[in-house]
Amino acid sequence: MITFNARGFPPSDCHKDAKHYGFDISVEDIGKVLDHLKIDKAHLVGHSKGSFTALFFALRHPDRARSISAVSCGYGAEGEWVQIHRDNVTNMAAD
Repeated sequence: MITFNARGFPPSDCHKDAKHYGFDISVEDIGKVLDHLKIDKAHLVGHSKGSFTALFFALRHPDRARSISAVSCGYGAEGEWVQIHRDNVTNMAAD
């Protein structure tokens, strides 16, 4: 089993420049970890934001995901943000 935290979450460092963060970067970080470890295909497990990250990694790289376990994959948005988040996720999935 290999685990890692998303950028900016302990114990990783927090970069001061926001350009080093973002959903697309998080998705591609999974691929970079697999590449570094010379793993072609993996079972992915994500929690919370990590669930969305694993799901979108599998959508973008279906040849690299054996399976996905998405734990607590809610978006946590409230009020007016619910539709905004749904629209964003729909647009990302369409890409």
